Amino acid sequence: MYMFQRKIMLLVFGLAIASFVHAHDDDVCDGVTNKELLTCTGNGYQEADKILNETYKMLIARLNVDKVSQLKLAQRKWISFKEKFCKSIYNETYPGKEAAIERNGCLWKLTKNRTIELTRIHNAAVGKGDDDYLSEALNVLEAKGHDKEIMRESYKSMYSDEKDWMSYTNASCDFTEKLLNEDRDTCLIRLNCARSYY
Repeated sequence: MYMFQRKIMLLVFGLAIASFVHAHDDDVCDGVTNKELLTCTGNGYQEADKILNETYKMLIARLNVDKVSQLKLAQRKWISFKEKFCKSIYNETYPGKEAAIERNGCLWKLTKNRTIELTRIHNAAVGKGDDDYLSEALNVLEAKGHDKEIMRESYKSMYSDEKDWMSYTNASCDFTEKLLNEDRDTCLIRLNCARSYY
């Protein structure tokens, strides 16, 4: 019974976080044929990657040499995770004709999520505030009778068995801990919440 309740709480929490993280999600393709969908998702990913690169450069321009090397390490770890994870999405669908569409959609979504993360870090670093959707979502759930600490603990351990993801989150949380004095658990929970939507 406890596991079932935990799964329901995670689902509810995920939906609450989704409303904060993806309020303006526009990665929808209106195509009907596989060719149209492949073109749309490919173009969407290319545009998202271009925006990510611009955001990354903007953040690097704000950092000292020590922090730049930490950000580069976290970015390399994220790229490795993204490539392997989206390849696994492709492999799950292959030989179906939708495999490349699914891979492009995965790359698009994860790239947009990373851009949101880097934008959040940049804004906090330059004093424009921090979009604390995690605390806001936890407070909403607590007001509805859910235990905030159980939710935090559940998300903290999520994906802990995935080597590439943990390698990325460790590097990213090292970076935000040193740059923003962000609590490591909060960083891990936030990244796991953002990832749980793909």
